[in-house]
Amino acid sequence: MTYVRRKAIAIFGAVLVPSAMLAPAASAAPADPPPPGVTVTVVSADEGCEIAEATVHPTSTKFTIRYWDFRALVGRHSSPGDERKKCQAVLRVTAGVPGFTYAISGVHFVGSAELMAGANGELTSQHGFVGTPPSQTWTHKLPGPHAAPFTFDDQVPLGQLAFNTCGQARDLTIETELGVSAGTSDLTMTSIMGLDTADDSVTYDLFWKPCT
Repeated sequence: MTYVRRKAIAIFGAVLVPSAMLAPAASAAPADPPPPGVTVTVVSADEGCEIAEATVHPTSTKFTIRYWDFRALVGRHSSPGDERKKCQAVLRVTAGVPGFTYAISGVHFVGSAELMAGANGELTSQHGFVGTPPSQTWTHKLPGPHAAPFTFDDQVPLGQLAFNTCGQARDLTIETELGVSAGTSDLTMTSIMGLDTADDSVTYDLFWKPCT
């Protein structure tokens, strides 16, 4: 499997804005259209992984993350600790105009795996806002043999959407963990599961609401 390295653009130094005593509430209806000028800034990322790119869709309804050097492997050419890799990042999602808040309504993974027969891959992800517990956690398992891209799609039910509190501007935390277990596979071969080829990405859906 060929991995493409890209230059990371992470900016370190997370800032938590204190909560407002009387923060405006979000309305019950989604924003239509979403706010313009949405930006995503990488505030920080784990030392063990780097974010190569963070881009916002022109509709402001989603953003995409691409990683650099983020993969788990076991077997030949692996080192202790390579079988599990975790990446936690802090992002600042900002609308171009005031008066809006958002929730993550879905996550879409496109990755690459080369798992030998008997090996197993696993992807776990969660997200939330700084200072609050994770709002959603998902786990996906991928059995070997598998030598192709993989896709996982997760949706948050409307009634379970966790919105950033209006007026607080808390940063978003995203955590993704990759794991590969050898199982009964041939350890002279390498099993890999990654999110760092040129075609790999993680896309987060944004559900915007106006504050009232």
